[in-house]
Amino acid sequence: MEKGVLGLNKQNTDLLASPWIRIDPNIDWDHILSTSNVRVCRKGDVILNAGDSIESLYFLKTGRIKTIAISSAGSQKIMWYIDHDCFFGETPFFNHKTCDYIFVADTQCEIYIFQREIVQIEIIPNHSDINLSIIETLARKV
Repeated sequence: MEKGVLGLNKQNTDLLASPWIRIDPNIDWDHILSTSNVRVCRKGDVILNAGDSIESLYFLKTGRIKTIAISSAGSQKIMWYIDHDCFFGETPFFNHKTCDYIFVADTQCEIYIFQREIVQIEIIPNHSDINLSIIETLARKV
C-alpha cells in the first residue's frame, strides 16, 4: 500500500482532516467558481499569515492545507488540516478581524478566492445552500 503523509497509508491520512470543518459534500460550489480568482499553491506555500487582514472567502478545490498556531515564544502547533472542497478564512472574514493562524499548503492546492463584494452581492443573496453550509461550519467552530 502506498505511503503518504507521515508514512501513513491513504486510509489513515483521511483521519488527519478535521470532520468539523468539512462542508456538506452535496453542496455544489462549481457554479459560482467563475465569480472568484483562482490561485494555485505548491506544497509549503503560505496562503494566509497570522495578522493578515482577511477581505476574501477562500475555497479549497483540491489539495490539503494545514492550519498552524504560533505562540509568542515562536513554538508552532498544527491545529487542523483542511481537506479539498472546503472553505476557510470565514471566521476572520465575517468578523472583520485579522487572521489568528497561518495557513500553509500541505500539498499542491487549487484555491478559489471570493472577494467580499462577491460574497455580499452574489453569494449571500442568491445561494442559500452555500449560506447554510457556511453557517453550519461556523456553528461547529464555537
